[in-house]
Amino acid sequence: MSFVHYTLVGHFHPLSLIPILWEDGITKDTITKPLNKKHFKKLLSEYSDEVASYVKFRKGCLFCHYVPAPVRVGKQVQEFAYRLAEEESCVAAENGMSITYPAEAVQIQRIYFRKLKSINRDDRKNLYGQQWRDDRKERIQKARELAIDLRNEALTAEKKIIPDIIDITKLPRFARVAFAARCAKSVQSIFLKNVKDKEQISSIKTAISIAEKTNVNTTLSISVINVITKAEKVEAIVKSIDTAAAFAATAAINAATASNYAIGPNYAPNLTYYKPVVSVPVYHAVEAAAEAAKIFSNSNSLKTINFIWKYYHLLAKTAKREEWDDNTYVPPSSFGKLPKFKILNNVSLRIPKKCNKGSRI
Repeated sequence: MSFVHYTLVGHFHPLSLIPILWEDGITKDTITKPLNKKHFKKLLSEYSDEVASYVKFRKGCLFCHYVPAPVRVGKQVQEFAYRLAEEESCVAAENGMSITYPAEAVQIQRIYFRKLKSINRDDRKNLYGQQWRDDRKERIQKARELAIDLRNEALTAEKKIIPDIIDITKLPRFARVAFAARCAKSVQSIFLKNVKDKEQISSIKTAISIAEKTNVNTTLSISVINVITKAEKVEAIVKSIDTAAAFAATAAINAATASNYAIGPNYAPNLTYYKPVVSVPVYHAVEAAAEAAKIFSNSNSLKTINFIWKYYHLLAKTAKREEWDDNTYVPPSSFGKLPKFKILNNVSLRIPKKCNKGSRI
């Protein structure tokens, strides 16, 4: 585990951060333009000298090290990073690789990585081989060419099987955590039907319970981290036993992780532009729940995952009607009954017209 974590802030195309794992990986070909020094120095002057000592300007972008800074200082360092990202209309990425702001950039990068997993191994080596530092400009160009069709798909989003990160980011903070928790709880029955070990079952149930109970008064504790760690070990074991159960475990882990992000020391509740950070594990929880349901039911029909859109639209409409904010707690009772899954014959994946553009099925 690394003891150095930072938020990289700068003007990048989302596909340029592939991968920037070290500070010396930044080149003039990576950034579209340097940050405005006058602007970020003015913003940084609102913070203490201790905060400023963890912010470094290099090669046209900022490295905001919130670890190993003390928790209080680290929170302010990351708050500064995301304030600057919003005001400069640029990209923020955790540890120089995982984009967390804005939501549109998060979506583009996510779809690119999904495409990358499906391409030929030799082509992948050309993008991520040992020589990547030597032919960086050419490699970035290949990455852009490879993802151009998927970039258009990410921007237009004409057909959605599940709510994407942009959709999820529109929900209030705890509504997003509740969404992840409910999706994980919905496929918990799939896990229980395939796993009989009491300790493993307890780990997954506890992870979901943590997410369900998360509210503005919840505080981060080492026990939450331990629960996530135990659930990850269960997931690794179950993968070799049953794929559907493994995806159900993944959903529970990401729901607890979303809770962790929402209440963690680096969450800035008054900064709306920090939302995508919480949205990423929520999306992964929803995605895993959908996969668990489809695999268990042996069906690719969208009817199998109707429950996901039902939950999303219920939250979106209620949040708007009742004017929820980021501190509004959403109890499990808000969702009604859990779905029941049946094993069906395999059918081809069809996207009904009513599902286009993320509308309700």
